[in-house]
Amino acid sequence: MIEVETKNARRDVDEWFHRIIEAKKKIMDNIDEAEKRGQDRLSEILTKLQQISIKINSLTKETLFDATQISSLLTDLDHVRNDLKNIIENKKVKLPDVTFNCEVKLENTAVPNTDVTPKDPSPVTEPLQSRAVEEMKNNIENVVLDWNDTVDQSETSDDSAPECLLPTDFPVDCMASDGINIMYSTYNTTPLKIAYCDLNNLQVSDRYRDWHQPSIVDMIYWKSIGKFICATSENVYTVEYRNFAFKIMTAIRYINCSDILVAANDASLWVWANPRKYESDTINVYSTTFQSIRTIKFGGTIPMTFRNGVSFSLTNNSVASINKRAQNNGYVVQISILNLDMIPVKTQDLGSCNGSIQIRSDEVNQFFVTTGQNLVHCVRTWGQKERIGIKYNGNSIAVLNNKKFVIGDTSNDVESVQL
Repeated sequence: MIEVETKNARRDVDEWFHRIIEAKKKIMDNIDEAEKRGQDRLSEILTKLQQISIKINSLTKETLFDATQISSLLTDLDHVRNDLKNIIENKKVKLPDVTFNCEVKLENTAVPNTDVTPKDPSPVTEPLQSRAVEEMKNNIENVVLDWNDTVDQSETSDDSAPECLLPTDFPVDCMASDGINIMYSTYNTTPLKIAYCDLNNLQVSDRYRDWHQPSIVDMIYWKSIGKFICATSENVYTVEYRNFAFKIMTAIRYINCSDILVAANDASLWVWANPRKYESDTINVYSTTFQSIRTIKFGGTIPMTFRNGVSFSLTNNSVASINKRAQNNGYVVQISILNLDMIPVKTQDLGSCNGSIQIRSDEVNQFFVTTGQNLVHCVRTWGQKERIGIKYNGNSIAVLNNKKFVIGDTSNDVESVQL
């Protein structure tokens, strides 16, 4: 009897978890499909806007007023506005809280004491919480990521409190993420070092190597080649971390740069030499084999708000830089977003800032901006901005994915933030 009942209990548990696993697969497939639909629609809108920008630039060069062309442009812009209204991004999927409550009670098989009045036998098994299972099933069936309605995302997220502070073995200066962990350069150590921190196993010491090259002034991870990019005032290096070892190679040689910034997307690496030095600032674009494919000279359509950038970042559709603009007795961080043809998309004040600021992207359509305060701005290329509260003031940032990033402030820890 006991073997039969316990076997039934195991079967019930197996069936319950099987339903949960199937439900998870259904939700994840739905999310992937919704993401693809949304990205496809955003790409279509970006293409339309680029075409409109070209028309506007052409129109501004003409000396005659053409009412027909202007009317056509207004119609095109109205279509884009309507398309944008039909896009939604659900920030989270709400699932029911389910408590695992399966208890197996077996009768005492020893000879009962005749002095004790026997109790009513309790059932051999307690059923799983059927109501919870039904609630989970019903909620899963109703989980749909819809891209056809609009949601206001301008409010500050209450879900962005940091999971925890993650200790590092050295003070963190520049850092970047390979999507799982972070590599960082050290601050105020002799000699300087690069270190790799396993965010999922903090009991393990950070692997490190002495850095005998000039100080790293900017660092990113280039997913297309699977390596970290470290920029110094003299050269640009690649760092490959594999099998607990660092492999450092010189990728691009720059001589006598006062400063240098780097950014990358799937197709190319952008190296901004001498930013804010108007007599010598240029952006050189390189392929995944570090062949020069383009040089961007400032002027023309590129606004000064972009040219004054102290940090910049890329997606596959746009490039953004941030600068600090004096206001009253302090500074305001300002973002300028351009398409990859360097046509302005928008310039926007984000709010006050202190100390160092930095911008990084999720490589899709979101830019994350630190402020030197306990606040990070999330700016979408064609959407609204969002304010993300963090526990401590942050200067540097490494984005793991579109829902998670870590913040550094030159101390011996980083703050992990899950959206």
